[in-house]
Amino acid sequence: MPTLTLFDLDDTLAITDSKIKLRDADGQVVHRLTTNDYRDWKGQGKTEGFVADYEDFANVQKATELLVNAKPGPGLAILQDAKETEGDLGILTLRSSEEAVVKGLPKFLSRQGVNTRIDPKLIFALGDRKYSFPPVKIDSELKLIVILKLLEEGPYDSILLIDDDPMHKRVIDEYCASHDIKNIHVYLVAS
Repeated sequence: MPTLTLFDLDDTLAITDSKIKLRDADGQVVHRLTTNDYRDWKGQGKTEGFVADYEDFANVQKATELLVNAKPGPGLAILQDAKETEGDLGILTLRSSEEAVVKGLPKFLSRQGVNTRIDPKLIFALGDRKYSFPPVKIDSELKLIVILKLLEEGPYDSILLIDDDPMHKRVIDEYCASHDIKNIHVYLVAS
């Protein structure tokens, strides 16, 4: 049975100019944060009291354009190497528009000189409204839910996630250790 290698998108494969806007109670934008800054702020509780606006990720046209024009992330070299191995490649991102990823990713990869195709059926934008997940405490649990489902439904006997978020690695590694799961691995890249 094959291995599935999943790549996070933002700050792993691609570094975009996408921003998460934080709005105050009056709806005014008071902060524009990169995905890394947003992750850090959220972890420190600094986003409480604000409403997060993910327009740069949800608007299909804008999200596609920002992805196409992105800079290569630290995981791109791993993708280039992985395309030479057996097994499938996929995307596991928290973005809110799967359509934008499906449209923009091939153009981004082509601009970077990476000649590989990722099956759209293996592109998962977990913030897309088409998905219905049980309530979770943290976003990392969404990635874990999808990985477990992919293993359960097959045809994969192991899954490797390439990601830049230490929280995703910690949550998935802890779950696997506590449930004696040995066929899920998370490789952390520096963002």
